[in-house]
Amino acid sequence: MLEDFRNKTVVDLGCGSGQHIGFVAPYAEKIVGVDLNTADIAGRNTLSFLNIEIVETDIAEFS
Repeated sequence: MLEDFRNKTVVDLGCGSGQHIGFVAPYAEKIVGVDLNTADIAGRNTLSFLNIEIVETDIAEFS
């Protein structure tokens, strides 16, 4: 199932602490984690991956 993410961009809306991002990161080309309150935590938890971008914003305003 994780192979389905190969060479794709994945957006994790409401990423929280980023715990799910770490599972997908080795497979996806890029991951964007979006969360309003915990983006700083997600950023710290995903530092070992270069293909992750954490955006701190309301998901209703994310584009």
